Amino acid sequence: MTKGGGDVNIIRRVRVVQGRSGRNLTLLFGQGTLIFSSVLAVIAIIAVLAALLLSALSRGKAQVQASGCRNHLRQIGQAMTMYLSD
Repeated sequence: MTKGGGDVNIIRRVRVVQGRSGRNLTLLFGQGTLIFSSVLAVIAIIAVLAALLLSALSRGKAQVQASGCRNHLRQIGQAMTMYLSD
């Protein structure tokens, strides 16, 4: 217990939060580092999810193009078969 408001500084840096299990969690905030690291973690998770989504979409686009090409070749084959059968 120091003179000059040292106790107030400690109170600002400690926050009690109730967790999901009903227990009280004590979080220490030091110059905003917890908030900054939380934001960085969320951005990293979003970046990973976006990368997974983009790779899945590009794979799907390639499959659609391949099936369209197969369909065109099938139609050409049918047209040649019909032409030759006349």
